[in-house]
Amino acid sequence: MESPAWMFTKALSHRQKVCRLYKRALREVDNWYGGNNLEVRYQKVIMRARFDANKDEKDIRKAQLLLADGCRQLWEKRHFKPFRC
Repeated sequence: MESPAWMFTKALSHRQKVCRLYKRALREVDNWYGGNNLEVRYQKVIMRARFDANKDEKDIRKAQLLLADGCRQLWEKRHFKPFRC
């Protein structure tokens, strides 16, 4: 008997965690600036620049701290009424 697919989990790599944080951050930008396409694009470019500034970090401890700080900032700055499709 085979195990169901939902039982198999694996630990996420640091890169996957950062990509997921980036995707959630872009969605949060959409929540805050949803009506103005120009402002949305501008804020997304700024967000990308923030991620690109630390993309070549070699020290894994510092990279993990940056990831934790990014998650904390995302939690603190989340929209009170997010847009849902």
